Amino acid sequence: MISLGFSALSWQYNAQGIILEKPKVIGGGTVLVSEEGKVFVFNSVGPALRWKKDLQRMPIDLDVDNNQIIVTADTGRITELDATGNIVFEVALSSAQANITRVYGTDVSSRGIAINTNQGVVILEKSGAIRNLIFHHTGTGTEPKYLEDGIYLGQEENLVKISERGTLIWRYQSKQGKYGLSKPEVSDGRVYAGTDRGEIVAIDSVTGNRVWSTNVYSGVTTDIIKIDDGIYLGTIDGKIYKIDPNDGTVIWKTDLGLAAFGEPERGTIGDREAVFFGSGNKGVYVISTESGEEIWKAPSGSIAGSPLVYNGQLIFGSADKGIYAYTTEKSCSIQYPMEGIVIGNKELEIKGKRISQNGEDAYVKINEQEWIKTESTGDQNWTMYQDPKKALNPGLNVIYCKIGEGDDAIGQVGFVYDPNTPNSNILISASTPRIEGTAIKITINDQETGEPLGRFKAILDGKEIAGNTKLNLNLTAGKHSILIKKMGYNDGITNFEVQEKGMSILVIAGIAIVVLVILAIAAKVFLKKKQ
Repeated sequence: MISLGFSALSWQYNAQGIILEKPKVIGGGTVLVSEEGKVFVFNSVGPALRWKKDLQRMPIDLDVDNNQIIVTADTGRITELDATGNIVFEVALSSAQANITRVYGTDVSSRGIAINTNQGVVILEKSGAIRNLIFHHTGTGTEPKYLEDGIYLGQEENLVKISERGTLIWRYQSKQGKYGLSKPEVSDGRVYAGTDRGEIVAIDSVTGNRVWSTNVYSGVTTDIIKIDDGIYLGTIDGKIYKIDPNDGTVIWKTDLGLAAFGEPERGTIGDREAVFFGSGNKGVYVISTESGEEIWKAPSGSIAGSPLVYNGQLIFGSADKGIYAYTTEKSCSIQYPMEGIVIGNKELEIKGKRISQNGEDAYVKINEQEWIKTESTGDQNWTMYQDPKKALNPGLNVIYCKIGEGDDAIGQVGFVYDPNTPNSNILISASTPRIEGTAIKITINDQETGEPLGRFKAILDGKEIAGNTKLNLNLTAGKHSILIKKMGYNDGITNFEVQEKGMSILVIAGIAIVVLVILAIAAKVFLKKKQ
């Protein structure tokens, strides 16, 4: 697991209300809405607040269309605001159908606004006029997807496509759960959807026939998003999946620990393609679309809402009532040491990952010491080594990382140094047979953990020799001794003997005599038995 490491925090704003809805772009800026019904519009660079307005109703959805803001309350009241915060119209869906008491989501298209409710689907004209209930259903449902060829939505165990007039075009019924938390994705002639019991399906958008089905055995808690060669989703057990849209094969999965939810976002971090997920684990996770690797995590104080990547920034709200914006141009994460661990006197290997559009190096600072350039180890990894006795203070220490010489720290991790930690022991093993002229492999391991050791000092028969993770030696016949020294370890020593490559005539003669004696004794015993 990566320790606390992230991109630079560009700005932060106290909204004084929980924000989990996905931010939207409007007029070169961003708009967010809190669960208390407050609407915030920021300039693109933030945190300059253009304006805010209190609608005093809990929102279920936030949309932007033609520079107009549309906020849907969970009770069915729709409010449209212009770019300056003035109310364009406000309507209550209960005027169209008295039994509408709950809204599951909306979707805006060029043709109007589709609204899925506890009584069915309602279409709202761009003017705010309400069409009659076009498609009746009861029970829970998903956000709809309103496209030119129809409206797609989940309703209980059914995935349906209807026309604008409410005609049922097709219906697919799942036998493995209900559709509720995951908005369907429609792309390239297929509908992708997931149930609360983990069934993922691809449905032909024209015929309604199932193309494939797979099961991840945990309820889908995020919307599904298709990016190039994969569809991406999160589940209640904390997994993120990339699935092949052609046949449903799982390409990779990543474990976040706690569930992701809401609407994922496509974007880049540095020069890497990624998918961004809000989560219950105090932050937005940034996952490589190619490998599923967790690139970094943008932290928040509590649950992180659905993210937006816009204008070089990652923007999202949180249950801690804050709004966060992080740069996506560069990132530095510290993978070891991890947050909160206790280390002793062993050589400290500090390692992590760097991402930069310009290929800049990672720099590390321990406590208030000078910044040190790290060594690149390939594939965006970096490392550096320190002597704990010289570099650390007893007790709490903090390591910072940054990208480039001039930037501020954008990653940090805190841990404890205990100088009284006992040294560990070294285990030295020499391969067999040990014969003169034949390579003998010497392996060096931690006696307690069995982990291979490197960066040690090796002394053979009193003379220092080169070596890192293991030794391959060609030795003369006779007795030898190897001493291994390493920071934070008691010295390790082993003695062994190397045999001559060939046997001398005297040795061969001695062996022959022993064999003859054994044969003579055996013959004598045999003759006695015959008598």
